[in-house]
Amino acid sequence: ETAMVHAVAVPPRFRRRGMARSMMQGAAVWSREAGAQRLTVLVTTANAAANALYASLGMRAAVGYHYRIHPQA
Repeated sequence: ETAMVHAVAVPPRFRRRGMARSMMQGAAVWSREAGAQRLTVLVTTANAAANALYASLGMRAAVGYHYRIHPQA
């Protein structure tokens, strides 16, 4: 089984205080206790801060994705 975190969002005024780290650690515990074999999180390749956090938690990129922007946007 796989548990998935679709989005982690911390308001700007609360960033750099360990909240996202705490949420992900809690999600890891919860998913393990629920019987999941792995924890997956969706994050764009451009989100350097999030990718650094997940790497520091021992996660690795499995695939990459990005948003496509219409040329006339």
